[in-house]
Amino acid sequence: LFRSTMSAPSATFIQNSTFISTSNNAASLLQSGGIITNSSFISSASAAIATPGVKYYNCFIYSSANSAVGTGALSLGVSNTFYNCTLISTTASAIGSTSISNSFYNSTIDCQWNNSLGHALINPSIAIGNLLKVANQQAKCINATTATSMYYLNNIFLGSQQPIGDNVIQAQQNNRDLYNNILIG
Repeated sequence: LFRSTMSAPSATFIQNSTFISTSNNAASLLQSGGIITNSSFISSASAAIATPGVKYYNCFIYSSANSAVGTGALSLGVSNTFYNCTLISTTASAIGSTSISNSFYNSTIDCQWNNSLGHALINPSIAIGNLLKVANQQAKCINATTATSMYYLNNIFLGSQQPIGDNVIQAQQNNRDLYNNILIG
């Protein structure tokens, strides 16, 4: 258990850990890359995590003060990938508005902020097999700040009257290989 105002350790592999902060990000890694598994990140003062280019597996990420995933360290221009994670925000969009395109697979993204700007995902590059939930009917489950092509497939949308934003363009093409299998991507 790491409970401090300091950044999480700069490591390329973290597992079975809990990071809690009441004064900043629960984790803020300044180096790109790494793998984090079976860990929790909880912040009551800022975004729960601000990390560049990290792969998260089976993690719980929660913020009661900002987005679950912030954009601070993402200025390095490297996106994160989330597999089987739960991301929750109660006071902002679940994923901070950013030009960085994070990828989400089989995860739960829950924005509990009851505001029309309380989107679940903003500018993802890939969203496959996720549960995307918003508290406000006017908020989008998948949104983009500008016209953006992205892959989104087999997601479940809850709480939104129009779950896909007007600027989101489906990049998936149903191309087939020589054996008539549909290719994804």
